[in-house]
Amino acid sequence: MHRWLLLGIAAAVAVSVVAFGGAGSVVRADGGGSISGTVYFDSDMDGRRDPDEKRAPGRTIELTSTDGQLIDSDLSDRDGVYRVEGILPDVQYWVSIVIDADTPCRSMDGFDYPPYNGILNADFGVLEKGTGSISGTVVEDRDEDGVRDVGEPGLERWDMQLVAQSYSGAMYCDFYDVTDYSGRYGFTNLPLLPYEVQYWPESMLPWEVTSPLDRDDPASGLHYPLADLRDKTHVSDIDILAHFLGGTSVIKGIAFRDLNLNKIRDEGEPVLNCAVYGDQIVAYRETPVGKLAINNTMVNCQDAEFALSGVAAGTYDIELYSWCVGPDAPPNVGGETSSRWVTVADGQHPQPVEMNMCPQSAAWYPIPEPTPTATPTPILIMPDVGTGSADRGNPSSKAVMPATTLIAVVAIIGTMFVLRRRARRA
Repeated sequence: MHRWLLLGIAAAVAVSVVAFGGAGSVVRADGGGSISGTVYFDSDMDGRRDPDEKRAPGRTIELTSTDGQLIDSDLSDRDGVYRVEGILPDVQYWVSIVIDADTPCRSMDGFDYPPYNGILNADFGVLEKGTGSISGTVVEDRDEDGVRDVGEPGLERWDMQLVAQSYSGAMYCDFYDVTDYSGRYGFTNLPLLPYEVQYWPESMLPWEVTSPLDRDDPASGLHYPLADLRDKTHVSDIDILAHFLGGTSVIKGIAFRDLNLNKIRDEGEPVLNCAVYGDQIVAYRETPVGKLAINNTMVNCQDAEFALSGVAAGTYDIELYSWCVGPDAPPNVGGETSSRWVTVADGQHPQPVEMNMCPQSAAWYPIPEPTPTATPTPILIMPDVGTGSADRGNPSSKAVMPATTLIAVVAIIGTMFVLRRRARRA
């Protein structure tokens, strides 16, 4: 009888061990667990590893803690497999692929572990190097006519970036360069995709772009040209024309509640904190190619006051976009614009220009505090073989798996029932 009882208990224990330690995980008494997955060439850029897609060796995967501390790293082997170790229970981690010259394109930057949505996908898709190239010049357009004239030099130390326009939404590519002393930049070994050419200067001086511009609205801000390498493998004429507007003038403003909608601050109309209700302040100016937005204008908004610093002498259109919200706000009121034309001379600090905003009822402010909502605890779903696996290290003693626990209980009860029947027959 004791022999049968021991066998029944052993069977129940075995079921419990399989239930809690299976599905690609190994329960350890000491130390941490591990996460493994595969790096592959996602040739169809769908974000999924297909059977015919080759593995990508030599890619670096890093395991970091939430405070950015590196826990472990590994290179994918010849089969594209990696494994990072040091996973402890009840700790949140970030697993990422290192972006470098050989790995600029990836299906994802990384993933959280344990996963917030309960589903673990530990595979990284990348792209192989291509044969495409994109180059051009950043030019100082001194007369602001949108055309490179004789004597207009290139602008050095502009940061250039290519962002792939993957219409499937499953592949992200970033390529970086800096313009040289002549304003030239260039990218090679590009996969044959459409790219958006983005740019910004290292200088913090105010500046504007005169070409290329959005034909429908030149004042809409930065316009990033598109280079499609699916149509033409080598594109060498993506030029950016820009003009710096650095100066010593300051434009100041103050925001107020325009209760009677006359755009003038009357007696009794209070100031309003533009840092809370809307702090998008944009400066425009008229140029030979039209009204253009000025970039890198320093905006400082404290209480109701704001300041645009370091601008050159000239006439500017200052626009303050306000978002007035509150429990009594009628629909479609966001994006109200207050506009003023201001003329300043070199080194001038004029009196603040008054900008009207949020004219509606006093019930619109203060903005109500958001009500916090409880975040449900995620349920970890272990992956199938081939989509990555996780060894969870020391599992919490509070872990509950109803289905497997039921199996273990049934095994014990069944054993006791058999033993009882044998006792009655005896």
